[in-house]
Amino acid sequence: MADRYDDMLAAQDAQTQRAAAQQIADHYKQNAELWKAAYDEGRHDDCVMHWRNAKALEAEAREILGTAQAQQQQPQPQQQLSEAERELLRDYPQTAADPAKLRTALIAANNLIMRGYSRDSSEYISTIAHACGVLNSDMTESLEVASPNTALAACQSKYGPVTVEEYNQGVLRLAEDKKRGMRPMSQG
Repeated sequence: MADRYDDMLAAQDAQTQRAAAQQIADHYKQNAELWKAAYDEGRHDDCVMHWRNAKALEAEAREILGTAQAQQQQPQPQQQLSEAERELLRDYPQTAADPAKLRTALIAANNLIMRGYSRDSSEYISTIAHACGVLNSDMTESLEVASPNTALAACQSKYGPVTVEEYNQGVLRLAEDKKRGMRPMSQG
């Protein structure tokens, strides 16, 4: 899934870069025409303004081309999960079961990897957990998503002995049932 999503993002990015380059070329051409008209009419201040605009557009084009070349040279993020990433998904199976949250986790992970974060660092894992809504901005656990430990304790107090594996299987079964429309999305 990550490969296909990364390919989609890369295609969208390339399309945006091409559109930006075309827009810059169009604006550059307009400025060149305005500069020539101002020069021919002896409007020195307008001539200088259009020349400066053209130079700013040239710099912007160089920056976009440089960014595009740098992105092509960057190594692709690794696809194997680190131990810390596996632990995060084990601790919060609802993140792995929810396609939107999993997509958010992949985007956050790829951005952090590109910024040089270690995939086993606590900052890396907590940032992904925050992006997925598992942690608040102060890195306390979100009330929106109870931790499995809290939910497991609630299940055990209501139903008796329940193992972590049984709880995780139940979470995944509930997510599948919701996907198939067997349970309302609001039902927990």
